[in-house]
Amino acid sequence: MNAPTVPSIESLIERETSRALPFAIEAFVAAVREKFGAAALGIVFYGSCRRREQTDGLYDLYVVIDRYRRLPAYEAVVGWLLPPNVYHLEVTVAGARRQAKCTVISLDDFRRGNSRQWFHAYLWGRFCQAVSIAWVRDDATRAALIDALATAVRTFLTRIACLVAGHADAETIWVDGLRASYATELRGEGPDRAVEIYRHDAPYYEALTRAAAGDVAGLRTRADGTYEVRGDETSEHLAWRIRRVTGKLLSIVRILKAWTTFHGGLDYLFWKLERHAGRKIEVPQRVRNRPILYVWGFLWQLYREGVFR
Repeated sequence: MNAPTVPSIESLIERETSRALPFAIEAFVAAVREKFGAAALGIVFYGSCRRREQTDGLYDLYVVIDRYRRLPAYEAVVGWLLPPNVYHLEVTVAGARRQAKCTVISLDDFRRGNSRQWFHAYLWGRFCQAVSIAWVRDDATRAALIDALATAVRTFLTRIACLVAGHADAETIWVDGLRASYATELRGEGPDRAVEIYRHDAPYYEALTRAAAGDVAGLRTRADGTYEVRGDETSEHLAWRIRRVTGKLLSIVRILKAWTTFHGGLDYLFWKLERHAGRKIEVPQRVRNRPILYVWGFLWQLYREGVFR
């Protein structure tokens, strides 16, 4: 009897990205296309609002554009220097206000950022996860996005192999890998967020891991259905230590950059930290008046208090 055929990573992603979307996404797609016009190639929807409906949540959208030159001059320059750019979108659906964080990146950078060409986990640590393609200009763009998402899965599993080397199940591989990825940024989520992400779509991640076994170097399926993982422990462990330090610094730079493109960027940052910390954060007036000067000390204070990691 022939062994059952294991679907490819691409076919699994194709099916997952086509799942039904929350009703508010249509309004956001229209708003994105109005804002970015002919520059927009596709919209990827991901994050907590995709996992469960949150009327007061912030939808996460990645808008893939053809080139930064389509943006206003300042936005084009900062997008090219340190992608991606972040914007705020707001729509009204059935009389209720919905908000979105709209992140904009060129197709070339989206491809590169999900590949092993990009050292930091900022993109491949996000887009190895379950996402939806909310809109694409054409079939060629959809194929390009699927390819980039599949590359993100392969990059993620290759990069985190050293962290889970030995005998592991799919949950251990993904949870430990996502925790490592999150630790390279300034984030308010605790270690349980990675568990939540995995368990919400556990069959999908298990299927991806089976598909990757034999496709990704160092990942093999064992007879009991678990996995044997091998990684270059010396160089990759060093790489993860570097990511944890430099990634947090880049997060700060991106936050500062977002204040120039994201309406209410300072309030968004502390709102998100409040949600994850479970407590109110009072922002001193001096930070609001002169954020570039005073935000550093305030962020350090919050870090020492354990508000983010």
